[in-house]
Amino acid sequence: MSLDGVRGLSVIGQAAEELGLSIQASKFASKFFKNGAIPASVLKHPKSLTDPEIDRLKASLEEFRGADNAQKMLLLEDGMLYERIQMTSVDAQLLQIMELTQYDIAMRFGVPPHMIGLTSKTTSWGSGIEQIGSAFVAYTLQDYLTMWQESIRRDLLGDNDPKVYVRFNPAGLIRGDIKTRYAAYAVGRQWGWLSVNDIREKEDMDPIDGGDIYLQPTNMVPAGSDAAAAMAAMLGHNGARR
Repeated sequence: MSLDGVRGLSVIGQAAEELGLSIQASKFASKFFKNGAIPASVLKHPKSLTDPEIDRLKASLEEFRGADNAQKMLLLEDGMLYERIQMTSVDAQLLQIMELTQYDIAMRFGVPPHMIGLTSKTTSWGSGIEQIGSAFVAYTLQDYLTMWQESIRRDLLGDNDPKVYVRFNPAGLIRGDIKTRYAAYAVGRQWGWLSVNDIREKEDMDPIDGGDIYLQPTNMVPAGSDAAAAMAAMLGHNGARR
């Protein structure tokens, strides 16, 4: 975006708040896990335990460590209670804030979330990801590619050699949709508005001899023309033979 039509606005300048929030959230999360002393669970006892009782409790808990001892039954004595510590709403909100800022930054740069590893709200299989990739090329990359092409042609090539041109080919980024593109070429070729060289030019291929001929469907000719009369005569002859 631009306010004067010449100089674009700085994405970092416009998204300073989102970037700052993301940086501070990351710092907070780092400090939270570095300095936090929150255990996953606690054992509550109505009275104080002696040192031998504590040592006996620790020894019994060792029997439950490791994957091989998972889901074993823990026997608690003398009114002791087991309590698991759940993540608080504040902790969960921190994770949401970190994810939200990542989405905001991706939006500022026009990058689909799945391209920076955020796949919780998007599909990563099938035509969905292909359409998102095509949209990224059409609505984000194409603007940059067009500006670069025009700048290179203006500043490096000029009018010295009209046969030399600059073009970025994003076909590799949308190769998943190549079947649709080729099907469109086939329709244009069969119905006569594309020649072989037209199609080759769109694919950045050199022209070939005889490739500028346009086809004309035999059943799509002006009424009353010689071609129409010849077609009618041929159809009548075939009908009589049948």
